[in-house]
Amino acid sequence: LLQLDGGSEEAVVQDLATIQTKLNLPAENIFIAATPGQKERLWQARRSIREALKTESPVFLAEDCVVPRSRITVFLKNLKRYFTGRNLQSIMFGHAGDGNVHIDILKGEMPLETWNALLPEIKRSVYRQAIDLGGTITGEHGVGHLRKQYLPLILDEKHIDLMKRIKHAFDPDLILNPGKIFP
Repeated sequence: LLQLDGGSEEAVVQDLATIQTKLNLPAENIFIAATPGQKERLWQARRSIREALKTESPVFLAEDCVVPRSRITVFLKNLKRYFTGRNLQSIMFGHAGDGNVHIDILKGEMPLETWNALLPEIKRSVYRQAIDLGGTITGEHGVGHLRKQYLPLILDEKHIDLMKRIKHAFDPDLILNPGKIFP
């Protein structure tokens, strides 16, 4: 699903032709949303991906790493190879314009105990691959509870300490998002 905009209709048509050529897509395989209603239907389908995943696997890991746009293809291929090697099913999508990649790994039929034991390795591998390509461990959703133990992958102790001091300067009583990242 691509949304194009430009300074003129001609510029958008030229961009579409370039994309069609680069992706080697026949024109009949391209649907152009001509009305606001058609656009909304397409974006609604995009917004429903994770809900649809729940029918396949009610339990899944949802990550959102960022890599430089020029490295998205390498990142996706590396992740697919990693997941396939561990018999894990994954769905990846995102925002190519800003390098944000949503990575959903499905638990499927795997026993919950096995899944829970595997999660730290999966997260560390996904994050490490993003970092190695010049990216980081989260794009939209922040570090928070789910990623705080992985913060040292992207920041050294000096920077983490600085962040703690800034937090305490603005929130000395620790009432804003208590315990979210820093105690």
